[in-house]
Amino acid sequence: MEKKRLVIFDFCETLVRFQSADKFVDFVREDLRSPRMRYRECFRTILSFLRVLRGESNKRAKLLQLEGLPKPRLEAFAERFVEERIRPNLIGRTTKILEQHLDNGDEVVIVSGGYSQYLNVFASQVGVKIVVATDIDFSDGVCTGRIAGDNCMGELKVKKLRDRISLDEYDLEDSYVYTDDIKDLPLLDLVGNKVLVTKHPNDQLAEQYGLQQIVWSH
Repeated sequence: MEKKRLVIFDFCETLVRFQSADKFVDFVREDLRSPRMRYRECFRTILSFLRVLRGESNKRAKLLQLEGLPKPRLEAFAERFVEERIRPNLIGRTTKILEQHLDNGDEVVIVSGGYSQYLNVFASQVGVKIVVATDIDFSDGVCTGRIAGDNCMGELKVKKLRDRISLDEYDLEDSYVYTDDIKDLPLLDLVGNKVLVTKHPNDQLAEQYGLQQIVWSH
């Protein structure tokens, strides 16, 4: 039986114009106007400015602002976030390419460091059945403000992808990865068609890693 083509899309600055994880927390905090959340954001901002918090530790500190929110309420925020922030800021060119892959019958997967709550909403709307993302932790239906399992970044994207699907079922040489970040090299190395989505073409980088380029702008 002929193997299917796998098509992997990163999300942030690949399908949408911004980094979505922190934007989601900001969206919730600004709506709730919670003094506790504002205090935590102020404290996090200071530590980030002092470079005490960087990278993943900064992301985890930001997420802690959601501690105590019931799961149904967070899911309602996820629905609104997609409608009010994600959909108006989709990158038209790559969104159209995603739709074309779906029309061709390819297996399209979103693999992102963003949070699964809103990514699952978006994926359902566009017809993508598989999302591999960073999960938010809940205890007894209440958000703990922590990441559940692995932060879906770098090599962990490949690990989490392998936990969801069997790569042996796909023709990887004929498959695609679309991403904005060369840090996704572990994902890019899985497939024959490596595509860098960027606002600033980098021919040297493209030649070094065998990348095609899709250029977008505001």
